[in-house]
Amino acid sequence: MEPSGHGATALGAELLAWLVSRRHLEIRVGLPLIDGRIVNDGAIFHAKEGVIEDKHGQRLGFSGSVNETPNGWTSNFETIQTFCSWKPGGAEAIDDLEAGF
Repeated sequence: MEPSGHGATALGAELLAWLVSRRHLEIRVGLPLIDGRIVNDGAIFHAKEGVIEDKHGQRLGFSGSVNETPNGWTSNFETIQTFCSWKPGGAEAIDDLEAGF
């Protein structure tokens, strides 16, 4: 795969496009809604959640993120939780997470 742009950002974008185009990766975007309508008041859907599944059906779920800005590293409280389908309670936690998608 030859990148059309330069640098790691262009290569990363092309890799994501390749994964999506070959149905190896599905990306869903959340929007803030009120009564089924998109909120247009500057609000954002800020949650970072996801589920990764391998070809054997093992799943890894996550909720949260790390803010990698200077304030994120020095001042903020950041958290991320992970759930593994092969550990007790993990599959149920991932199911609950996915239900919110």
